[in-house]
Amino acid sequence: MEKVVKRAIGYGKPKENEDFTHVILTEKEYNKNERKISDLENDIRKLEREYDSAIERYKRSANDKIAEIRTDADERIAEARAETEEYKNKVDCLENINKNLIRISTERANAKRGLTPKKQHSGYVFLSVEEYIFNCECYLAQKSNKTKVLKLPCFRIRIQSPYDVSFDLDSAKNLIENDFRNKKIYASLGIKMNYDLENWIEQELINLWNNKEEANFKFKNIYKANFQKGFWEVEYLTRYMPVIPQDMILSR
Repeated sequence: MEKVVKRAIGYGKPKENEDFTHVILTEKEYNKNERKISDLENDIRKLEREYDSAIERYKRSANDKIAEIRTDADERIAEARAETEEYKNKVDCLENINKNLIRISTERANAKRGLTPKKQHSGYVFLSVEEYIFNCECYLAQKSNKTKVLKLPCFRIRIQSPYDVSFDLDSAKNLIENDFRNKKIYASLGIKMNYDLENWIEQELINLWNNKEEANFKFKNIYKANFQKGFWEVEYLTRYMPVIPQDMILSR
């Protein structure tokens, strides 16, 4: 290897204190460098191939894992759906059995009380309607802890249900409330709303009670198992006198 300076014509050795501009290699040195460059390029290509191969392996492995997870998930989902469908069928079956038992119980109760037609009658009978004074505790004003008791004029109605006293309280309450909604018994009684009278302000409660345009509403339910008669009864407090449907009056 020889260090030289490029001149106007050709190359020459650098003068004293002159920096060289080029390096002249011997053929052996040049060939050695070329082989080194070629070897490095081959190493780079080899590394690139190994990298690409590793990426492909990881991709295949990841895809296989994804496919395995997906297959496992699909199996679990299918099992869950099958279990859900089986449970739903059981629930539907039990619900149908329950509906049939309730229907049979209602028809028997109707026949026992002479309500006709026994298969179509709601099974509910008016027992009594009376004027009533409800003592309602309310607040004197907004954000006040002071309370007073308002005497609210209303009506107390008692209705006999078709459900035997052997039903537990929660079952009886749910059955009666569902009947009053689904069989539109509330509508037939002229009851449009339901109010909870807890935590009212005195003046707001007075305004509600004195509003003649307000539709009839109920505000208290009391359930009673009448063991003498053998049926559950429900007592409602309503603002106004309810409508009494003819088919809910037990003929003597």
